[in-house]
Amino acid sequence: MVHEGQMSLPREQGERDLAREPVTCLTDGRPIPDAMIIVTDRRIVLMIPRKIDLRVTWTRPLLRAIAEQAKVLEPTAEIRREDFAAFEIRTNGELGFRGRHASFTVVSPTPGAAWQGLLDRWLAGTLEPAPLPTARVVKR
Repeated sequence: MVHEGQMSLPREQGERDLAREPVTCLTDGRPIPDAMIIVTDRRIVLMIPRKIDLRVTWTRPLLRAIAEQAKVLEPTAEIRREDFAAFEIRTNGELGFRGRHASFTVVSPTPGAAWQGLLDRWLAGTLEPAPLPTARVVKR
């Protein structure tokens, strides 16, 4: 699992995150788990784990475990709203995102129809961040 502090997505001035979703990225048919899609008010960004060179640590299982826990997500593809071309729900459950300059395929725990609704609102400029849950004080 990758934590918020382990993402290195540079934000533009005033850019806001609207949604984020853990996904498995598919590259050349190979799954890359622990990836994430971040939808901001300006772009969709695919973040994948930074590759870690395990040649140094292959003989040290403890160091390998630490390296695995220290995964950092880095942006690998982005589609700006004005460059967005298509979203495709494929029969095998894969979701395709295509822009003028980039495209990517993922497998998501969120159904394709929910993604379609989210992207429709995003393209229209009506997608807002999910509200934070309100805390309730319980007196005992």
